[in-house]
Amino acid sequence: MSDDAGPFGRIDFDAVTHLPVRVSVRFMMTIGQMTEARRVTNVGDYRRVSGVMLPLSLTRPSSGRRLLIAEYDLNQPLPHDLFVEPGSDAALERIMSGRIK
Repeated sequence: MSDDAGPFGRIDFDAVTHLPVRVSVRFMMTIGQMTEARRVTNVGDYRRVSGVMLPLSLTRPSSGRRLLIAEYDLNQPLPHDLFVEPGSDAALERIMSGRIK
């Protein structure tokens, strides 16, 4: 993964399933001073959900923290005004009406 500043991340894929197994991202953070940090997330326990292979577990090796996903709720309708152009009259109306914080 990269942007105009160069590479900032990497996705490793399983050689057999071709599914992502690890995502590594570099970013800048402040702990007293600006320093570069790296976050690695292992992705696994894939299951087919509505015809799509999706992971049910995400693990951070550095902390051992694990997120287990119980279910996915795919293809839910979204309100049309969710996709308004920032700075437009529609976006301002959405903010002023309290539909967005």
